Order: sequence, then C-alpha cells, then structure tokens
Amino acid sequence: MDHSSIIRILLVEDDPDDQWLVQDLLSQLPGGVEYQVDVVTNYPDALAALASHQHSIGLIDYQLGPYTGLDLLNATAGDPDRPPLVMLTGHGSAEIDRRALAAGAADYLVKASLDAERLGRSLRYTISHHALTQNVAERERNYRAIFDASPSPMWVYDQDTLGIIEVNESALNQYGYTRQEFLALNVTQLRSAEELPKFLQHNESQRQQHA
Repeated sequence: MDHSSIIRILLVEDDPDDQWLVQDLLSQLPGGVEYQVDVVTNYPDALAALASHQHSIGLIDYQLGPYTGLDLLNATAGDPDRPPLVMLTGHGSAEIDRRALAAGAADYLVKASLDAERLGRSLRYTISHHALTQNVAERERNYRAIFDASPSPMWVYDQDTLGIIEVNESALNQYGYTRQEFLALNVTQLRSAEELPKFLQHNESQRQQHA
C-alpha cells in the first residue's frame, strides 16, 4: 500500500474495551486508507508519543489516571508540530466539551454514541483542517522571511487606524528610526503632502471593499 494512504493514529486510552471499540470502528471504514493505531495507556507515555511527531492525529481519553485529556492538551499546546487531538469521553458533557475545545481539542466525541461514520468524519475533517492550517502557517513563515530579508523598505499598517504594525530592517535603515520609534508612527507620516490625499482615498476604497 502507498505510504501516503496510511494514517497513523495515537490512541491514548487505558481501557481495553474502549481500545477495542476504536479499532473495531476503524476497521469498518471504507477502504483506500489504512489506519495504523499506536496505543498508549498513561499520561507520561502520551507526552512522549506526541513529542515524537510521528502521528497524523491523536484520540485521547478524557480520563487518564490522575490526569485528564485537558491536562494533555494544555501541556502540549506550545508544540507547533503536535498533531491535532480529538477528545474521547464516556459521557456527554457540555462543560467538558467547552473546556476541551477551549484547550485546543480539534473535536469532541462521546464513546457511547460513537459509530464508524462519526469517527471517520471526525478523522477526515480534523486531519484536513490541520493540513490546511499548517499550509497557511508555512506560507506566513515564508512571507515573513521574504519580508525581513527584502532590500526594499517595507512596512505593514492597519487600514483603520493607519498605525504601523510591522516593519523590516531595510525601512529602519532608510528612515533612521529604531523599531520602537517606527512602530509608534502613523503611516501618513511617511507620505509627502502631495501624495497624501491620493493615498487616503485609496486606503478608504480598500477599506470599503473589505468591509
């Protein structure tokens, strides 16, 4: 099977029955994708597995001995390469649902009502959304690298307040400001009196288009 059609799942679950449930539901999903499940049963092993960055997605039980899935979400929130995590719980709770999503869970599934279709949909959506988010972040990093390294003076400003919100090194060198001084400027201060009316008109037109 093509390696690209293999989805590696980290299942953080200490109950053998629930381990079997998840794997049985995965076996019922349509063909074309192979799900490789790595099971860990405790919080320390889950932290180590997530830090390895070897998985496409994690399914984490809410109850992890003295810890919870929320603890795991919060402990790994600062890792930009952590896979997306879906919370599994034995009983539906609006409060746990809210707290899980607030802590960064990509989805929230109740085991009692879980079926193959619901699990498959969650996996597909979560993995697809995570890939999209990662692609956007990568484009932003590439843009930032180009912005910072550009030999041309460049800055970014807020169209509503006209305040400067970012500036590159070339602009600092050309205008002779420190970064702090430049960020305290209004973009109109960088325009000549002759070109200012035309600039303000163009800015207002852009604001209206994006309103």
